[in-house]
Amino acid sequence: MYISVLYKILNHLSAYFLPAQCLLCRLPSQHELLCQYCRNFLLKQRSYCLHCALPLTQTEAYCAQCMHQKDTFTQIYAINDYKKPYPVLIKNFKYKKNLLNGQLLGQLLCSSIQQNISKKQISQINFLIPIPLHHQRLQQRGFNQAQLLADVIGKELCIPMLTEAVQRIKNTTAQEGLNERERQTNVKNAFKLNTKYQYALKDAYVVIIDDVVSTGSTVKSLCSILLQGGVKRVDIWAICRTARQPQKSK
Repeated sequence: MYISVLYKILNHLSAYFLPAQCLLCRLPSQHELLCQYCRNFLLKQRSYCLHCALPLTQTEAYCAQCMHQKDTFTQIYAINDYKKPYPVLIKNFKYKKNLLNGQLLGQLLCSSIQQNISKKQISQINFLIPIPLHHQRLQQRGFNQAQLLADVIGKELCIPMLTEAVQRIKNTTAQEGLNERERQTNVKNAFKLNTKYQYALKDAYVVIIDDVVSTGSTVKSLCSILLQGGVKRVDIWAICRTARQPQKSK
C-alpha cells in the first residue's frame, strides 16, 4: 500500500510541486496540471444516454436499449467516450503508477460531475464505493486506482468513502479483451458484502467509482450485491464509457 501513502503525500504537497507545464500540450499552465485550453477540451460536452452513458447520435435522452430494459443501477455517468487522450492517461496511471495522472483524472471527473449533475442530487448521496480489487491484485499493483479517484472526488464533494463495505473474493482475470458473455462469467460471484456495513447501507444512495465502464458486467455484479444488502439506489461514476460492441454473427 506504499503507493496510497505516497498519493496522500502528493495531495498535501501538490501546491509546491505541480508542473509549470500542461501535462498534455506542455504549454505554460500556471502550475496547474492542465492549461485552460486542454481542460476545456477534455471537459467538452458530449451527447450521451442519461441512463447508461453510451454515446448518442440522436437528440433523445435515452438509447433504444435503455428504453426497453431495466438495470440494477439507476444511472451511469462518465466524462467522455474511451478515446484519446483518456486511454493513455488511464493506462499510465494504472500500470505505470503515474500518480499525477490519477490526480488529474480525479479532478476532471469531479469537475464534470459538478457541471452535469445537480447539487441537490449530489447532496443526497450517502457513500462513494470504489470498485474493490482482489487482495492479490492490490498487492501486485500497490494501489486501487478507483479508490484514489474516489478519494479526490469525495474530498471535493464532501461525500464519505467506504473502502471495506464490499470485498472482492474472486481473483478475476482482466476484463479487457473479453466479450460480454465472458465478462459476465468472469465477475460472477466476485464480490461479497461486509455484514458490518449492512446497517449503514440500508436505504442508502451509493455511487460506485470506476475508471472505465465497458459492458458494465463488473459494476452490475457489484450493484446486485449492494441492492441485496439493502441499498436503495446505486449510480456509477467513471472516467470513460466504451461504446457498445456490435454482436458477432454466428
